[in-house]
Amino acid sequence: MRPPGPAISPAADFTGSGNAIYDPLSLNVAAGTRTPFPGDRIPQARIDPIATAFLAKYQPLPNSNSAAGNYLDATPNLNNNDSANGRIDHQFTGGSLLTGRYTLNNESNVVAGSFPLLPTSEQVRAQQVAVGYTTSRTSWINEARLSFTRLRLYDVPESAFKTNVEQALGLANPDTNPFDFGLPYFNATDYSMVTDSPTLPQVQRDNLWQAHDGISLVRGRHTVKFGVDFIHSQLNYLQSNNVRGTYNYSGAFTSADGSGVGSGDPFADFLLGYPQETIKTSGSGQAYLRQNDYAGYVQDEWRIAPRVTLNLGLRYEYASPYTEARHNLLNLDYSTLPNAPRLARVDSAVNPDYHNLAPRIGLAWQLPKLPLPGGASVFRAGYGIYYSQEISTETYDLVLNGLSNVHNETQATQLPVLTTRNGFATTSVSGFPSYFGVDPNARTAYIQQWTASLQHELPKKVLLEIAYAASKGTHLGRFRQFNTPAHVELGQNLPPRPGDLQSLRTFPELGPIVQRQHIANSSYNSLQVKVEKSLSARLSLLASFVWSKAIDDADTIIPGLFDSVGAQDERNLRLERGLSFSNPGRRIAAGYVYRLPDVKMAGPVLRSWSLSGTVTLQDGTPLNAFLFTLDLANSGTPNRPNIVPGQTIALPRSLRSDAEFFNTAAFSAPAPYTFGDAGRDILPGPGNNIFDFALQRRFRVHEGQSIQFRAETFNTFNHPNWGIPVPNPDFGPFFGKILTSGDPRRMQFALRYDF
Repeated sequence: MRPPGPAISPAADFTGSGNAIYDPLSLNVAAGTRTPFPGDRIPQARIDPIATAFLAKYQPLPNSNSAAGNYLDATPNLNNNDSANGRIDHQFTGGSLLTGRYTLNNESNVVAGSFPLLPTSEQVRAQQVAVGYTTSRTSWINEARLSFTRLRLYDVPESAFKTNVEQALGLANPDTNPFDFGLPYFNATDYSMVTDSPTLPQVQRDNLWQAHDGISLVRGRHTVKFGVDFIHSQLNYLQSNNVRGTYNYSGAFTSADGSGVGSGDPFADFLLGYPQETIKTSGSGQAYLRQNDYAGYVQDEWRIAPRVTLNLGLRYEYASPYTEARHNLLNLDYSTLPNAPRLARVDSAVNPDYHNLAPRIGLAWQLPKLPLPGGASVFRAGYGIYYSQEISTETYDLVLNGLSNVHNETQATQLPVLTTRNGFATTSVSGFPSYFGVDPNARTAYIQQWTASLQHELPKKVLLEIAYAASKGTHLGRFRQFNTPAHVELGQNLPPRPGDLQSLRTFPELGPIVQRQHIANSSYNSLQVKVEKSLSARLSLLASFVWSKAIDDADTIIPGLFDSVGAQDERNLRLERGLSFSNPGRRIAAGYVYRLPDVKMAGPVLRSWSLSGTVTLQDGTPLNAFLFTLDLANSGTPNRPNIVPGQTIALPRSLRSDAEFFNTAAFSAPAPYTFGDAGRDILPGPGNNIFDFALQRRFRVHEGQSIQFRAETFNTFNHPNWGIPVPNPDFGPFFGKILTSGDPRRMQFALRYDF
C-alpha cells in the first residue's frame, strides 16, 4: 500500500486510519502509557525532515481510490536481447563425428518494479563453447563432451555512481562509495515504500568447465551404459547486502502502551522518525568460490523377456565443499560453549560427504491383453535417489560474517532511542553483531522418489496413464534461530518469560544468530492421471490431473521468503510439521491444437487455420499465519496466533473475496509470554484459473519462405487470479485481504517471416 496522501500535508492526519495516534515523547514511565495527539494529527513541526524529503522526492502520490493497493502503474520493463549461435559438424570416415558449438547471449534490462521512479539496471552476458566427439562401432558407442561457460551479471540501482541519496536525505554517516549509492530501505509495516533492493548492487563472474565421457555397449539382452562426469566451478561474487541500511517502523511507538495493538500506525512512526529496529552492513561481500564435482555411473537395461525390461543403475556423486580462494570464510565455532561462539576462519562451510550413492531401478512390463477397449497396456515402476548438492549462497553468506553487521533494536515501551537520522549512532542499544553460520556436519540433502503407473492405449490414438508418484526428502536445509531466550545452545530449553529480550539472550553481547542445518524432512504423495492424443482427426491433446499432498517441516531455505520465517519454538521443531507451501492440492493442466475445417467456398484465406490453447486450473497453496512485527512471547522468534475455539478458518467459496479470503475472526493474539497454538501453513490460498487461446495460420510465400500470422489471448475470460492474502494478524485491517492480482486479459497479434 502507498502511504496516504494526508501524510505529506501540513499536519499528518490519521483520523481515518481506525487507530488512535499517540505521542512517543509523552510516555508516562510509571503508568506505561502515552498521550494521544489531538485529533490524531501529527503537527508539522514534529514531522521528521528526512521523511518530508523522502516523500517529496521519491514516493509518488496515490492514483487509485482503493483502500489497499492505491497506487497503480503499468510502466513496462525494457529488455534488449541479442544472441548469436554457431555450429560446425564434421563426419569422419569410419563413423566418428566431431561437433563444435558457440553460443553468445547479451541482455540489457531496465526493471521498472512497483515504483518506476527508481528502476534497476541489469546487464547479463553469457557465452558457451562446446566440443563433442562421438565414436560408434557395431556394438558400442563412445561419446565425449567438453564445454566452457562464462556468465557475467551486472545489477545496480539507478542511483549507483550518480546520487548519494543517503546524504541528500540527511542521514548521518552516509555511505560514500559511489558503487553503493541508492535508497535505504524504509520499511513501514502495511505500507509499500519506494526503495532500492537491499541486495544491490551485485556483480557476478562465473566460469564453468564441464567434461563427460560415456560408453554404451550392447551385449545380447543387455544394453550397458557407464561413464564419468566432471564439473569445475568458479563463482565470483561482489554484492552489497544491506549496505544502505534497513529501518523498520512497526507502529509501536505511536501506540498507547508500546504494544502496537489497537492503536498506533507504522507510517506515523516513520513520519516522526522513530524506527524500532535498524540493521546495516558496512562494506561489500566479495567471494571467489571454487568447487569440483565428480560423478560416475553404470546402468544395465536388461530385456528379461520380450515383454519385460528391467533397468538397474548406480550413480556415485561427490561434490567437494566450496572453498574461497582468498580464505575469507568465517563460520560459527561452538566449541567455546558455554561461552559465546566465536567466528573462526575455515576452508569450507561443511565437511566432505563421501557417502552419496544413488541406486536406480526401473521396470517396464507390457501386460497381456486386458478386458478394456483399445490396444496395449504397459505397467511401469521405478525408484531412485537423487542428491541436491550444497548451494553456493550458504557458503557466500559466511563471507559476510567478515563485514561489520550492526543490529539495533529498542523496546517500544520506552522512550525512542533510535531515530531515522541517527539509526546507527553509538547508543546503549547498538553494537550487537549478528552472525550467520552453517553446520559443518551437514549431510548432503537427497530425495527418494518412487512411482508406479499403468498406461493403456485407447481407441482413436488416445493414451491414458494412471500413476502413483511419491517422494521423501531427507537432510533438507532449514534455518535455526539461536541466541534466543530459550538457550537451546546450552541444552536448557527455557520457556518464554518477561524481561528485556536482549538481556534474556543466551549471549547478551550478541544479536540474533542464524545457522543453516540439514535436518528438515518432507514427504509427497500423489495420484496422477494423464490423457494424450496424438494429432489425428484434426486434434492433438495433452491433459493431466494431479491430486497431491506434500508435508514438510521447513518450507524454504531463504529467510523472509513467503513463510520461511523460522520455527516458532526452537525447543520443539516437531510442531513445524505441516502442509508444504508448494502443495497446491489439485491441479488440472491441458494443452491442445485443433485444425479448423477448411471453408472452401470462401477461398484460400480461410483454409489451414488452427486453434490452440492451454488451460490451468489449480488449488491455492497454503500460507503460514504469523505475527510479522509483534513478539508477544518475547522469544526472539516468529510468533503464531491462537485459533479461536469453534471458528472455522476456511470460508465457504461463496463468502471468499479479496476483502477477506479466509475467516480472520478465527484467530486471536496469544497471552503474553506464550506461543500461539495455530499450526504451520493452515491458511488457504487462492487458486488459479487461466485459459489462453491462439489462432494461427502459416502462409507460403515462396519456396523456403513463409509468413505465420498469430492472434493470441492470455487469461481470455479475464478471470481474477488473486495474489497471496496478507497472512499476518498484526497487520490490522489488512489481515486476510488480497492486495495484488495476476495479469488481466491480454491480446496480441504477431507476424513472423521465416526464410
